[in-house]
Amino acid sequence: MYHIDRRRIFITRIAQCSWGAGELCVWAILKERHKGRALGFVLQRPKTWGDLTLINDVRDRLLQSDLNLCHKNALTALEWDSVLYLASSQADTVMGHEAVKQLAWAENPEVLHQQQILLQEVLQWIAWQPLTLRGAGPVGTVAEQARKGHVLTPDELWMVADTLLRAYEVVTTIPEPQCPVWRERVTHWVVPRELATVIRAILTPEGEVRDDASPALRDIRRKRRATLGEIDTTLHQLLRSPRWAPYLQEPVVTVRFGRRVVPVKYMFRNSVSGIVHDQSASGQTVFVEPLSIVERQNAVVSLERDEQEEIERILQDLSQRVGSFNSDLAFLQQELTDLDRVLALARYGTAHGGVIPHVGGENLILVDSRHPLLDNPVPLSLRLDAEKRILVITGPNTGGKTVALKTAGLMVAFALSGMMVPAREGTRIPFITGILADIGDEQSLEQNLSTFSSHVRRLVPMVERADARTLCLIDELGAGTDPEEGAALAESILERLSQRQAYVMATTHYNRLKLLGFQDPGVVNAHVAFDMETLVPTYHLVMGQPGSSHAFSIAERLGMPRAIVDRGRELMTAESLALTEAIAAVNQLDQDLRESRRQFEMDRNQWELAKAQKDLEQTKLQDRLEQDRRRLRETWTKALEQTKVEIDRLMGEVRRTEGQERARAIEQLRSTWREQGTLPEPLKIVPTTTGPRPTAVDDWVKIRGFSDFGHILEIEGPTALIEVGSLRIRLPLNELERVAQPKSTALRRPAAKPAGSPGGHIEVDVRGMTADDAWDVVDRFLDNAVLSGWPMIRIIHGKGTGTLRRVLGERLRQDSRVVSLRLGAQGEGGDGVTVAWLDDEPS
Repeated sequence: MYHIDRRRIFITRIAQCSWGAGELCVWAILKERHKGRALGFVLQRPKTWGDLTLINDVRDRLLQSDLNLCHKNALTALEWDSVLYLASSQADTVMGHEAVKQLAWAENPEVLHQQQILLQEVLQWIAWQPLTLRGAGPVGTVAEQARKGHVLTPDELWMVADTLLRAYEVVTTIPEPQCPVWRERVTHWVVPRELATVIRAILTPEGEVRDDASPALRDIRRKRRATLGEIDTTLHQLLRSPRWAPYLQEPVVTVRFGRRVVPVKYMFRNSVSGIVHDQSASGQTVFVEPLSIVERQNAVVSLERDEQEEIERILQDLSQRVGSFNSDLAFLQQELTDLDRVLALARYGTAHGGVIPHVGGENLILVDSRHPLLDNPVPLSLRLDAEKRILVITGPNTGGKTVALKTAGLMVAFALSGMMVPAREGTRIPFITGILADIGDEQSLEQNLSTFSSHVRRLVPMVERADARTLCLIDELGAGTDPEEGAALAESILERLSQRQAYVMATTHYNRLKLLGFQDPGVVNAHVAFDMETLVPTYHLVMGQPGSSHAFSIAERLGMPRAIVDRGRELMTAESLALTEAIAAVNQLDQDLRESRRQFEMDRNQWELAKAQKDLEQTKLQDRLEQDRRRLRETWTKALEQTKVEIDRLMGEVRRTEGQERARAIEQLRSTWREQGTLPEPLKIVPTTTGPRPTAVDDWVKIRGFSDFGHILEIEGPTALIEVGSLRIRLPLNELERVAQPKSTALRRPAAKPAGSPGGHIEVDVRGMTADDAWDVVDRFLDNAVLSGWPMIRIIHGKGTGTLRRVLGERLRQDSRVVSLRLGAQGEGGDGVTVAWLDDEPS
């Protein structure tokens, strides 16, 4: 007998056979030993090294198969099937439903990466526009049946049409920028849309064949309807006939065995001419087919038979057309199944607030992960890495330790199956190839297994086969036997798993294992929090610290007499009691700190919310104030326009007055302008300057919000008269900022100034300006000139092309303030100057 491995698995019956391209392999039959049953058959020792290699290959396959079984059992303990069932309910098709239920782990990181890309694109797809595959079905399956000669039912044919239209909708509406991979895949789809059109033209949604499906069917149904009409007419006449009235049980027409009959009283069954087809349960009525309609009803039966034959022919023809697309529809079914599977995973993940995790590396990081099968679960966060791969979780019973194990295992299963994990961004999971779990108690009287034995049976595969790509979940490690021996065995198991570099999460109540977090750099302590005031677990996992089991507190809360609890504390060793109390004190301090931090975060959030609300209110108030100011400015501007019209009117009167009347009119104009032409203070926006303020005459300044420079001519109180280019303006000092004298001041054009003539005329230089800018300057000078009582102004525009002179001349001629104008005389600048008289020019 040949011994293969330590589990005493024996190759028992061996035969050589061809497998693949001339490759020799070994086929073996094995049995496991249970209660003394034979483990295998007898095997002679291999005669050659080649035979031994083949046997070892079989052994490896068997070990992998056994490992896969352990992994499957672990997923069962995690209730993975329940998760998949809920996710499959999000599918639109039966194919997608089954595909989600059979969801398997990715074979390698590359495959998983491709699955995540497809999932990400579908998420973007459904965010961009709705996507549904409802109505689609297994077209490939029915097409294969049709190819073999099977006649498809109307429902199957309608499903084919629905599927083709859904596929065509996907092909034509897929958002290409968001889904490049899916876009590439659908380009290979063959969607015979014309087949769907033909099917829908022949069938109704209810599965009936339309009358116009063929000329023969239309003719058959027309004849059948006409014959039935004749039969109904005859029966209607018969029911009203005085000869039949005494014999009828009631004047109605009914159907028996597909033929129209009338109810006749039993005693008169021989008094009427017809064929009896049936009798009532009471025996008082017989159902008679009158002889007058027998031939026509026979004709209806014949037409119905012809109709059915024609329908069969039509359905057979449609089935053959479907079967001709067998390969295309088989591929389309696979693609739609894949799309519906990913769509279901996207919907399920979105509904649970999931994210697509980063898979790879050595870090196992869960950020606010939530158990998908619990209502309002407490989020779980933890971290393991290449240096710290073992997490020991302690804490009270019913405190959430097992839920933490299951949540972590499910998060890994989610990620490695290509699903979104119900967690937050930042979740990272290594590429785990399998989960091995010892969760729950499987003691069996039939198999003579105690609690401890059932645990050991599931721990053996872990310590033998776990590696750096395995996640081991162990609930109550070392339980079910002597506490001291169990704790020592548990520590030894963790040491072995640490040597094999497996990721491990284990729960325990043993103080010996709690100390590992302080002694072994590869072990991390964690505990589920417990509120010492309410004596109720909070279900939060706290990393970095061991926890107490709180057995005395829980026992007392559940009604255990206080004396017994106190006596139990007295019986504890001083060392154990000190360790328990120290752990409890540290945990309470940590809980108080977390509560203080939580309260601080709440207070800060409330303060930030109040501040944001106040800022929003202030912004709204400022916006409303600005809107009111803008509206009032518009009102003031309109009033100013009306004032300018009034001034133009009064200007005409001024020109027609002399002496004292003229002076009064001019003063009235000045008063009106001062009242209406000044922006009201509430409408002014007075920004504050940040630079030095001017202090003396001849200081150079810049007006806030403008790029031009000017210098101060005089300062009067809080205001200053400044000269900017050819303009003079009085502004508040807080709108001015003192600057250094610009280098280009030597080239500054002369400002508007008195020309020195007895008449007090004034001139303005607009050379180099555009026509609109020049007119703005001239328009303001005209206002100042009128209000100041100047009789004329001189406008220096230069000769150039003459465009500026012509535009200004046209506008001045249309201005009511100007009486006359002329070009400059010799010595006044000639054609480069225009003289505008605001009063009659002296002769």
